[in-house]
Amino acid sequence: MEVGVMTLYDSVYTGKNAKGLCDRLQQHLGSEYELNISLWNLAALKISTLSQAIAKAAMQPGLLLIAVNGNESLPPFVRSWVSRVAHHARTADSAIVAQFHGILRMEQELAPAYSDLKRIAREASMGFFSETVESADSNLDDYIKEIHERATMRTSVLEAILQQHF
Repeated sequence: MEVGVMTLYDSVYTGKNAKGLCDRLQQHLGSEYELNISLWNLAALKISTLSQAIAKAAMQPGLLLIAVNGNESLPPFVRSWVSRVAHHARTADSAIVAQFHGILRMEQELAPAYSDLKRIAREASMGFFSETVESADSNLDDYIKEIHERATMRTSVLEAILQQHF
């Protein structure tokens, strides 16, 4: 069985992670299901002909995956597009999946786009799922190591100051 996954992302980083989510989903589903994945940068929605073509493809039952920076609101043109597509897709077989980047997992429900996407899904009678992709540098051990490296780093400017005053 084929499942459509329309993926919209705001940067190369979020697009890469959204594709990773699709790959994990495909692995979990096994060979019984085949994901038909379309990846689009949010900027494509600004181009009328592309926006219409992407909307047409997204109206088939499946997943609408929105991968964005969790610290930023969805641009109005994206919010409008997602709402329009969700209301036309209206089916229990469809869902909106929000993937947030740049925030901590515990902050997910505070992400500016979270409430918008959850509301749109509810109004369209679609499922809603979300996840947070914490960057590798959100690890406390990495922060401590980076701070220590910076504290012990001697740049040429620092060397000149030290030689001049000490």
